[in-house]
Amino acid sequence: MGDKRPLGPAQGRPSLLASALLWTFLLAAYLYPQFLFPIHNPNERARSYMTAAMFDHGTFAIGYRKPAKQGRGFVDEGSVYDRWGYVNDKALVCDDPALVPPDCAGTLYSAKAPGTSFLGYPVYAVLKLVADALGREVSQETILLVLRLFTVVLPTLLLLSLFRRFALRAGFDPVLSDLATAGLGVGSMVYTYSHMFAGHQVTAYLLFFALLTAWRSRTDDRPRWPAATGFFLATAVSAEYPMALVAVVLVAYQWFCRPRPKTILWAFLGGLLPVLLTAWFHVAAFGRPWRTAYATLENPGFVRDIAPGVMGLREPRLENLFGAFVAPYEGLFFFAPWMVLCIPAIIDYVVRRRRVEPPQMRALFFTGATALLALTVFISCHSLWRGGWTLGPRYIVPFAPFAALLILHWASLWSRGAPLVSRMVVAALVLVSVLVTGASSLVSQGFHTAFFNPVTEAVLPLLREGFVTFNLGHLAGLEGGWTALPLLVLSVPGLLFLA
Repeated sequence: MGDKRPLGPAQGRPSLLASALLWTFLLAAYLYPQFLFPIHNPNERARSYMTAAMFDHGTFAIGYRKPAKQGRGFVDEGSVYDRWGYVNDKALVCDDPALVPPDCAGTLYSAKAPGTSFLGYPVYAVLKLVADALGREVSQETILLVLRLFTVVLPTLLLLSLFRRFALRAGFDPVLSDLATAGLGVGSMVYTYSHMFAGHQVTAYLLFFALLTAWRSRTDDRPRWPAATGFFLATAVSAEYPMALVAVVLVAYQWFCRPRPKTILWAFLGGLLPVLLTAWFHVAAFGRPWRTAYATLENPGFVRDIAPGVMGLREPRLENLFGAFVAPYEGLFFFAPWMVLCIPAIIDYVVRRRRVEPPQMRALFFTGATALLALTVFISCHSLWRGGWTLGPRYIVPFAPFAALLILHWASLWSRGAPLVSRMVVAALVLVSVLVTGASSLVSQGFHTAFFNPVTEAVLPLLREGFVTFNLGHLAGLEGGWTALPLLVLSVPGLLFLA
């Protein structure tokens, strides 16, 4: 997905030792923890319910709300509900159109955008077919682990590989390229949400894949590249509707890379399947191809949360920006301080570099910066910007790979005049980010809004007590904090490399 021609003077390649240390660190960080928390995350459970309903019951419905046989009230049953029980984040389509949720009989659906559930369908199908052939029952925990592995974890590792390969082929500083790859992989929200069967990280890798395929189409006129761009963009929007803002930016970039009508035609054809699947779900569940679950949310609290504005979007607010980027309870720059470098990168580009870079690199940088702006505007207008239990602003996880690319580009230009200083600054910030985000993620994938500083109030106390998420060490018979020892052994050489 990357052009082989460097964009600037080649600055060498990483040594085999550096590559080995980096990938040992990344593979250990991604494959050793299993992230099975006692807190059941409705974000991924609602999506997995829909995936299971499609394969096991041939329907999008995850259950049905019926009047209770005795007394007043209702009972939820049928479809996946009979097997896995209660789940939040669902929609209720009342049988009587004159009634509104939650006090009505009707059909229950996942209230999430369907893209992630569709991606999980073939994975779930293979898992169930193999289990049935072996005569084994598959637990809900196993299903979630497998769905995470094949729809989020492995694609994220592919994202990191392609990010690094693109950086090296573009002639970026090899040390900074490795630092940025490690920072993106473990020192950003990408790490936390790459272990969750939800749309946040799914959209991050899909949008970045779209950027790479559009870039490749500059020098390769085969239709596969714009078709792939269209597929990735449409699937990203199907997984998280607000990502349409970034998709528009990337469609414009695709046109810049190959400004021909047939390019847009192939992009349209590539995106047709995800669009049709999404429309199918909307029609089957809500009656219209453009109607989403927002109008039929079952939880009254969620209805109140998104009531301001249109679909929860209102005028921009500084409170949102402070909380999403700076505040210790959720701020992106608090948990991943190296990401703050995207600000001087953009300023420097606007003030000094735009007349120096070749047009294709200016366009790439401008596209990345515009994507960041779109995500920033979105989170500033979102009435539900806190997002409940979260580690970082989960609604804008795609911010991370675009910011990483801009930072790496800027730092590589900086390194041509001051290589030691640029590497030391980036290394220090990446190391802090890896320690903060990595340690926090090993304790929980999200923290209650009651915490002002989750790191000091929850992460450090729990780590002192030896609490870490379920991991391969537990399977080996280790207990408490000792389960993290193999992960530390595998990670320390990589952390020393970062330092």
